[in-house]
Amino acid sequence: MRRHLIVLALVAGGGAGSAAYWFMADGEPRGRRVVASAGESAAAGRDVSTVRLALRPFDSEALRRDLRAYIRKRPGRAGVMVTDLRTGRSFGENADGRFVTASIMKVDILASLLLRRQRDGRGLTGTERALAGTMIRESDNAAANALYAEAGYGPGVTRANRAFGLKHTKPFPTSWGSSVTSPTDQVRLLTNLVSDGSPLKARGRRYVLGLMGSVLDEQAWGISSAAGRERGWR
Repeated sequence: MRRHLIVLALVAGGGAGSAAYWFMADGEPRGRRVVASAGESAAAGRDVSTVRLALRPFDSEALRRDLRAYIRKRPGRAGVMVTDLRTGRSFGENADGRFVTASIMKVDILASLLLRRQRDGRGLTGTERALAGTMIRESDNAAANALYAEAGYGPGVTRANRAFGLKHTKPFPTSWGSSVTSPTDQVRLLTNLVSDGSPLKARGRRYVLGLMGSVLDEQAWGISSAAGRERGWR
């Protein structure tokens, strides 16, 4: 089957907090529907709603109108970026806007650490692998704190992000939770996880995607069970 991959990042922020969601749809899109949920307040409770993206026919203007209509209904502000990696088509709304990363920073932390270890000529230690599993699968903050230190805190992640081609992401020097990013950068990061042109080798990419594809049910926001071979994470 010919590979067809669509990546989407939605980042939202408001007075009560901020949150970010992204997903990848992999496989033959004909006749399929991909569902992405968005709208969790990081600081107060959960408010989950759904965006439905019909992939046939692919009408970019209609999709843009739907996304704008969805964003207008949200409190605060939001940004969306979508890229079809087969056709190269991209579009977004407030795609370069800066938002607090929320928990998606954890994927950036892991990708950055893997790239650092790759440059050192070694893999993750057993302890690091255990922490990575807890951080991604359970969205554990203590594990993220430990791995942020191993990745070199803000300066280390910034170095990795330059290699990944990220332009708007600013890791906070000592606390990952205060970092900022853009929807465009999140799509760039996702693309690095599925592209042979990524500085991160295939083994590392498979490792990150494997963890993202095995999150606990209570952490698996954003992906419909009706769509096969997707990986979602918040």
